[in-house]
Amino acid sequence: MPRQLMVLVLLAALGGLILLAPGCDELVTETIEVTTAGNPTAEFGISPDSGCVPLLVSFDDASSGPVVRWVWNFGDGVYDTILADSGDVSHTYTLPGTYTVTLSVFDNSDGSDVETKKRAVIAGQSIDSVTLSDTLSCPGNELTFTAHDPSGIASWLWAFGDGTTLTDSSFVQTHVYDEPGVYQFKLTLTGECGQKILVDTVHILNCGTPLFAADPAEGCAPLTVTFVDQSSPPIDTSADPDSTLGVIVDWHWDFGNGTTLNEQGDSIEVTYASAGSYPVTLTTTTDAGGVTSYVDTIVVHAESDQLFTAEPVSACQLPGRQFLVKFTRTAAMDTSWHWDFGDGDTSKAQSPIHAYTSPGKFTVRLVAYGACGADSAVAVDSDLISYSDMLSSVVFSYVAVPLNADSSIIAFMDQSPEATVVSRAWYLGTTLYPNQTGPTVVDTLASPGTITVTLCRFNDCDSISFDSTIIIP
Repeated sequence: MPRQLMVLVLLAALGGLILLAPGCDELVTETIEVTTAGNPTAEFGISPDSGCVPLLVSFDDASSGPVVRWVWNFGDGVYDTILADSGDVSHTYTLPGTYTVTLSVFDNSDGSDVETKKRAVIAGQSIDSVTLSDTLSCPGNELTFTAHDPSGIASWLWAFGDGTTLTDSSFVQTHVYDEPGVYQFKLTLTGECGQKILVDTVHILNCGTPLFAADPAEGCAPLTVTFVDQSSPPIDTSADPDSTLGVIVDWHWDFGNGTTLNEQGDSIEVTYASAGSYPVTLTTTTDAGGVTSYVDTIVVHAESDQLFTAEPVSACQLPGRQFLVKFTRTAAMDTSWHWDFGDGDTSKAQSPIHAYTSPGKFTVRLVAYGACGADSAVAVDSDLISYSDMLSSVVFSYVAVPLNADSSIIAFMDQSPEATVVSRAWYLGTTLYPNQTGPTVVDTLASPGTITVTLCRFNDCDSISFDSTIIIP
């Protein structure tokens, strides 16, 4: 405490008498104003919070506390810093979208607050344009109308200018104009962003009618086809000299085999070397600019390397069951067929189904009569069908012929019951003879002596073996 103040307090306590000593300073009172941070609170209102672009939005500051600075983030990359007595601002959104708005407030010390409102502003937009696949076309061609950036639309009215209207809400529409002319297309849209009318002009020209004849249109490779132009012009300009629409002035051929030609063509020959289907396109253009195309297909056949197919080709014999096989002839130019299934049965159907009733391996033969190649196409597939039975037992015999005192030639013969056997394997002592298709195997063995002989039989369904010990004489 200052010394002068201590003296005054002491005198007051002694009776209230105040005496100023000579030479002392007069009493001075000093006031200091101190403001404490008021913890400001950010808050704001939005009007309107939705609409169509360009959308002007007012932001009304409702913050409380000693706010001296406002910082606005409007969510579209634009920042406004307001240093004033009020934080009220306005902002224009130019692009459609949903925006989050943030307000930050500050006092004159270090107090601050932030208020963020998500999806605070929703800016919409109506459709802005329509494009046509082609504004210059021919009667009968399908045109596509595509609306871009559609949003906020309640009703659609498509008017194609030829009396046809649609209220379909799909933003992609197609339309065909049947007659030449100039048509004013109009799309009227009504929605939350008001009404908008989009227009365009479609020119449907008098176009030629491309057409050609092909002789022959189908045949065997190599096939030579003669094409004759049969196109017709849309207008004879000599009858209407003032017409701006003329006759066909350009022909473009695409023969589907990599060959093209740019001429009218009264007799054009094209050779197709290999089998296949070839789309031939003739495109004509009038002097008015109308472009139209005509397409036909040339079919070329050839003798197939795989003249027929069979499915399935193998099976196991089961009691009371037949083995059914479907045979298919794939060449389209045949006119008659003769099948021999290898088991004594035949058929004259193009693609027959045949039942095998006994096991065995069967060779199938087809004679197909047709237009390609010679008078007939013959296909033979040896041992194509395998119908295997179950192997029941193994029996073999042998014959020995002495060569000298040390060896003999012995022939072993499979005498098992008849069955479909794919292969055999003989074990003559330690010597193996695998993959034997015949019933006999011959070997030279040292004699005399005793060896163990084993015969194994195999087919697609089974295997069986038998061994025996024999004495070489």
